[in-house]
Amino acid sequence: MKVPLDDVILEKLLTRNSHNEEYEHIAHIFNLIPSLLIILSPDGEIAYINEAGCKLLGSDNKNLVGKKFTKFIARGDHKSFNDLLKTLDNSGVVPDSLILKVFNSNEDIVSLSCNTSIIESENHNYGLLIAATDVSHMMRHYQMLERDKNLYEKLAAQIPDINLFVLDTDLKFIISVGNELNLSDAPDSDLNGKTINQLEDKNLIEIWKPHFDSAMHGKEIATSYNYNKRYYDIWVFPLYDENNEIMGVTAITQNVTDQKELELKLRKTIDEAENANKIKSEFLANISHEIRTPLNAIIGFSEQLSQTALQEQQEEFVKVISKSSEHLLYLVNDILILSKIEANAIKFDVSPFKIESVITYIYNTLKIKAEQKNLIFTYDIDPRLNMVIKGDPFRLRQIIINLVNNAIKFTHNGYVEMKCFMISDEEDEVKIRFDVMDTGIGISADKMATIFDQFRQADSRITKRYGGTGLGLTICKNLIEKQNGSLTVKSEEGMGTRFSFVLPFRKGSETELSEENIDDFDFMELSDKHILLVDDDSVNRLLGKTILEKLKCNYELAGNGEEAIKILKETQFDAVLLDIHMPDISGLDVAKYVRRELKNDTIKLIAVTADVFNEDIKNYYSAGIDDYLIKPYRELELYNVLRKVLKIKPDKNSKSAEKVIVKASENDLYNLRQLKDIAEGNSDFIANMLRTFIVNSENAIIEFRKSLEHNKWNSIKETAHRILPSYRHLEAYTTIDLLTDIKNMSSNQFGKDKAINLIEKVTTNIRDIIDKLNREIKDLNA
Repeated sequence: MKVPLDDVILEKLLTRNSHNEEYEHIAHIFNLIPSLLIILSPDGEIAYINEAGCKLLGSDNKNLVGKKFTKFIARGDHKSFNDLLKTLDNSGVVPDSLILKVFNSNEDIVSLSCNTSIIESENHNYGLLIAATDVSHMMRHYQMLERDKNLYEKLAAQIPDINLFVLDTDLKFIISVGNELNLSDAPDSDLNGKTINQLEDKNLIEIWKPHFDSAMHGKEIATSYNYNKRYYDIWVFPLYDENNEIMGVTAITQNVTDQKELELKLRKTIDEAENANKIKSEFLANISHEIRTPLNAIIGFSEQLSQTALQEQQEEFVKVISKSSEHLLYLVNDILILSKIEANAIKFDVSPFKIESVITYIYNTLKIKAEQKNLIFTYDIDPRLNMVIKGDPFRLRQIIINLVNNAIKFTHNGYVEMKCFMISDEEDEVKIRFDVMDTGIGISADKMATIFDQFRQADSRITKRYGGTGLGLTICKNLIEKQNGSLTVKSEEGMGTRFSFVLPFRKGSETELSEENIDDFDFMELSDKHILLVDDDSVNRLLGKTILEKLKCNYELAGNGEEAIKILKETQFDAVLLDIHMPDISGLDVAKYVRRELKNDTIKLIAVTADVFNEDIKNYYSAGIDDYLIKPYRELELYNVLRKVLKIKPDKNSKSAEKVIVKASENDLYNLRQLKDIAEGNSDFIANMLRTFIVNSENAIIEFRKSLEHNKWNSIKETAHRILPSYRHLEAYTTIDLLTDIKNMSSNQFGKDKAINLIEKVTTNIRDIIDKLNREIKDLNA
């Protein structure tokens, strides 16, 4: 390109007369231009350079004008510049633009994008005009990209199903490579040089462009998309230069169609498995509920039968039935709770209670089992835990009972101990650690990892010898962890085991505690109460009827929901015992009818059910039910729930209160509660039973003495075994302990002195009881 300049202007610039006003005026105009502006003479000397040029080269006008411009050009670009000057000499055509690298005064390389023009006047070339812009920053970007391009391409080519894209700030593709490039079925060369908006596939533009735009604003994107019936993962992130400025965008896509299809298949399989597990859990829940219905009758009537006058053999049979039904109940409970855990349907209550009430309940429940094995059974409670806490006492009891039951089952000598102590005390929360320790058979190191698995015990021989489902520890672990707790175990084979778990509890207050249940009956408390018992099972109706008669209640029976509704329309009751699972009209339906249709809010509704998980209880309360009774139940539990809903408190001046006081004063020797319950107030029956007991006890003393004289240790043990049940009915615990020691003592443990000592102690206790029983008989006959 040629630029004709006025001869005067040209002369002023080329002669460099800086004292000339016209020169200064022209120079001032050129200095306003922000880009480098330079005029070279035909031999390559700098004839003129503006201020922007001086600044760029790092020197002033005086040092630059008159010098060869070649001096500032980097060695690699000398040829390009010399070719440019030759073009000028030959009056040829100079290129419109070229890139020249020059040194500034700091010897840093500056890249210039030059627009060149020949200065012409009267068909004579007077020099070369160069207008240049510093593009060093941009050139460094391209150099960096070019430098890494080969590496990117090699890496992308080696990774299966990967595509790699690099775009500049205009979102133009600089690199597009990959061994799986499924973009509009076009090769990667079709993308290079194109901007995102120039792609032919509008669907791809719609998918990609928002992510690329976000990356240009400094955001990193990781997402997935579906394109041409294929699944892709895409990662898009900004590219930064050494000055932490965004110089482009990198995008990586990966074809994950195979993985996605596999994932969908796995998801379907998992859904099917979960559905099957749900069906299994529902089946287990239903079958365990169905088992509970006859079990309720077995346990209930065993209890009623044990309170009647039985021969010794009959008494043993009833004990076997009771023990077997209790064991079956444990198994059913394990299956039921496991099904709820697997279905993620188990919820936890938050109610106020004291640790002492839980621990003493467990101790009293299991101490007889420990005594039967002659084990020392103790508990220890941190004094700091004499406080009200809030949590789920039912689940806590369930966990500890499971662990203590195991400890007793697997311990033959020594002790079982429960401990609980505070490990942290915050403003609103306490953390409590519970330990269950024993001196039992222990667990071998190689079995420790499997003891918490379902249906697994430490050794298959254990299952054969001790029985059990292998679910107890699984249930404990799940219940603890679902309450944000942790369970650990330490054990040594043959030396014993310690299970420890930590649970958090919220703090409560004394005012939040409800009235505790009582453990004795006042048969007159419910004598004027009118109760409706609703159950579709005739055996359960008979059991309920039997207990209600003992409690002196007025009662009516209904065999289904429809019959119950008819009765409730015509008669007012104090309370309704309502079986929940009935065909056609369920217990919940009856409850809703009472509250919503009859609008009766005064009658108390009690759900009688095996389903006592949180969700079930919420349903009961939302239907208007006041409380619930868990199947299978004992008569004391029915008595207490009626007292609770009817808000009956013991009268301190009643005969019941006197009976409790008498019981407390006699507690060191015996308790006639069980005998009086059986007799139902018949004093002649009580007197005859006491006479029989006295005769049997006196005969036992004689047999002890004779057997001791002749060293007949087995006869001594048999005598102790024979009279033990009678003393258990009397709750004569001191005598029971002594008789148990005699019964469980092996032949090689018997020694003359030891046997004499034990028999003297038990004889003394028996005689004290006989003396007091004779006074009881006199009082009855008076």
